[in-house]
Amino acid sequence: MSAVKQSYAVITIDGRAYEIAMTLSVIDQLQDQYGSLQAALTATQKAEGFVEVMRCMINDNIDYHNEAHPDDPWEPVSKAALSRKITARNFHVMQAALFEAFDLSLPAADQTQGNR
Repeated sequence: MSAVKQSYAVITIDGRAYEIAMTLSVIDQLQDQYGSLQAALTATQKAEGFVEVMRCMINDNIDYHNEAHPDDPWEPVSKAALSRKITARNFHVMQAALFEAFDLSLPAADQTQGNR
């Protein structure tokens, strides 16, 4: 059996690093909210959708942190708070991290070719 290894994109907000990824939890939430991952990705073209998808990934990382470190809980990030943290100056960095998280979650070509 092979070891499960998750790859993450890292973003830093107010000095705290968050590891964001398209985990099954995030996928489930985005599919519930948008109907499909494609629709969620399309929603990121507008500010509100971008913030919502990013918030979903950040809060998933916060949940993971809180489960692993119950003595050091982090507060979930609200849509309003995250909207104030994303600026014209840092938007391209946040956008690159979001797309990196999507990309890292997809199987590599060599992972899919032998599994038919």
